[in-house]
Amino acid sequence: IDASGAEGLTEAVKALTAAGYNVSALTPIRKDYIFTWNGNAIVCELDNDTNTDIVKEGASLITAEVKDTAALKKAFANGNAITLTADITVPADNNLDLEEGDVTLNLNGYTLNSEQNDSNGRSAVIYIRENAALTVTNGTFNVRSLQNYGDLTIKSDVVINAMDANGGGCIKNKTGNVVIEGGTFNVNGDKDAVVVENDGGTVTINGGTFKSESVDGCYVVVNESG
Repeated sequence: IDASGAEGLTEAVKALTAAGYNVSALTPIRKDYIFTWNGNAIVCELDNDTNTDIVKEGASLITAEVKDTAALKKAFANGNAITLTADITVPADNNLDLEEGDVTLNLNGYTLNSEQNDSNGRSAVIYIRENAALTVTNGTFNVRSLQNYGDLTIKSDVVINAMDANGGGCIKNKTGNVVIEGGTFNVNGDKDAVVVENDGGTVTINGGTFKSESVDGCYVVVNESG
C-alpha cells in the first residue's frame, strides 16, 4: 500500500482495517508526508527530503489483535504491535520468533502459556533476535523461558511463571539488553532457579518481586560470561 498525504493515509487505514488490523491515528498529517506500508508497518517519509526521515513510531501504528497461536506467530513474523484477546497456549513444537522491529506485546490481562518443557526437549517460547526489540506488558506468562539477543523490556504489570527442572534462566539473555521495570517472577526447578541467565549482555533491574521454591535457591542474575 502506497499512501500520500491525508487522503492516501485514509485509504491505507481502510485497507489495513479490512485486513483485520487495528490502526491508530497518526497526527499531525502534513501534505509532504508519504505513507508507505512496507510489509511490516506504515512508515512515514518526507517526499521533499533527500535524507528520508523514517518515523520510528511507525511500527506501532499497526496492532494485531490475536486469539490463537497461528495469529500470534503471524504477528511476530510481521513485527506488528500485538494485543491478546484471549488466553493462548503455544504448542510444544512451536515458538515465536521476532526477527526485527520494535514490538509491544500487550497481554491485555490474559495469559500466554507454553507447552514446552524438559520432557519434550523444548526451550524458549519466544526468541528476540539481535535486530528486534520486545516490550511485554499487562498479563501473565506460563513458560519455560524467553531467549533474547536484542532488547527485551518487562513492564511492572507482568507476571512470569517459569519452570525448568534442569535449572537455568527464566530469561536467557544472549548478548542482548534486558530491562526489568518490575513485575512478579515465580521461577522454580528441581535444581537452582535463575531469573536472568546473562551471557555477554546487559541487565537492568529497576524493581520486581522474585520468588522460588527451588531446593537450591533462587538467583536473580547469573552471569555466564561478559
